[in-house]
Amino acid sequence: LQEGKVTEKQINEAVINVLLAKYELGLFEDPYRYSDVKREKETIYATEILNQAREAARKSIVLLKNEAFQGKKILPLAKNISKIAVIGPLADNQADMLGSWHAAGDAQKAITILQGIKEAVSSQTQVRYAKGCEINNSTLTGITEAVNLAKEADVVVIAVGENELQSGEAASRADLGFSGGQQTLLDEILKLNKPTVVILGNGR
Repeated sequence: LQEGKVTEKQINEAVINVLLAKYELGLFEDPYRYSDVKREKETIYATEILNQAREAARKSIVLLKNEAFQGKKILPLAKNISKIAVIGPLADNQADMLGSWHAAGDAQKAITILQGIKEAVSSQTQVRYAKGCEINNSTLTGITEAVNLAKEADVVVIAVGENELQSGEAASRADLGFSGGQQTLLDEILKLNKPTVVILGNGR
């Protein structure tokens, strides 16, 4: 206001909009009218709501491309694959499965990509995991393990992208590329010329 970037009238109009919304919701008469401990216990993690959340998540996933490998589309994966290598810093991380804006989400209830794959494949399928690298630093010491694991696998699933703190409020980035050692990890895995599924987890 002192710098002349906004007027007092603009500030008042913004404040009035907020106060009007609160008035129409009845919050001046009863600030806690929407707080209901009984309803909270009945609805938080209720099966119906979890099913709706799962359906919303399922419909929000975007298949960017499904290229052929040796004449056959890679996806969908067969459940009876002999060996699957699950790789990447987002592959077995419950907190990052919640993404940004998760408020009071309970990470302990989140199912990781690794866990989901293990539950979906047959009991004969070997599912092995390697983190490979970090998201927030350029440490590359885990890449050799990840590459060796991928060499032995029939299919590689690699999960990369952004962690829970890299998008959302106050989380701007100057570079939209993969942070940490993720690009190097990807490059080394793709050099193997294995059937590879890349799962991108991000909020942009």
